[in-house]
Amino acid sequence: MATQAATVRYESLDAIRGVAVMGILAMNIAAFALPFPAYSNPAAGGPPASLDLATWFFNFVFVDSKMRGLFSMLFGASTLLVIESAASGGRSAAGAHYSRMFWLAIFGLVHFYLIWFGDILFLYAICGLLLFLFRKLSVKALLLWSIPFFLVALALPGSLWTMLSMAEAGRLPPEAMAGMKQALADMNTDMGPGTPSLCQGNRAVSRQLSPASSRTAPARWAAIRCSSSRCSRGKRSV
Repeated sequence: MATQAATVRYESLDAIRGVAVMGILAMNIAAFALPFPAYSNPAAGGPPASLDLATWFFNFVFVDSKMRGLFSMLFGASTLLVIESAASGGRSAAGAHYSRMFWLAIFGLVHFYLIWFGDILFLYAICGLLLFLFRKLSVKALLLWSIPFFLVALALPGSLWTMLSMAEAGRLPPEAMAGMKQALADMNTDMGPGTPSLCQGNRAVSRQLSPASSRTAPARWAAIRCSSSRCSRGKRSV
């Protein structure tokens, strides 16, 4: 029975995993065919057509991060299956798990250095090192543990928006304002040459920083709005 349990395949999990992988491909394929900023900015490869914007918007709303989240849940499910299979077969659960994470990290590093810099396997392997410690917790305990992790995830982008709000209100000291100006300029460069400028929500910060910093990077939604108007057609206002 233990041998049978160790060789069981759950076709439903395999099917869902396939859907998640194809969804991740739908997002990453933009970076394969276009400049990498096209992942976040549909105008990075040039003025986008209506179909380009529609495709980008669909992926952003229905695919972006959703498939990665689904794949992460499947990663957790497969981790439990490997641990339970090892335990039922009389093997070390920790040995089986960490051996799997070791080889996952190796594949991730090879992928990163030799194939594509957008690898995520190594990150999964690092998270897997902690995942083993949570294997026996109840659902309630897992939910409680998820709260601090969720707050940290919110705090990272939240700190950026706080800085932008302070810059807009002119509350940053001169040296911090200069650093914000440089950070926004770098962000604009990273977003690509087709980045729309002076979009709504970005103008006030630009004025606070300096007139020369008006070509700062917009948010994703601002990129959609401006890409379909004058910003994406080369009529950049300065």
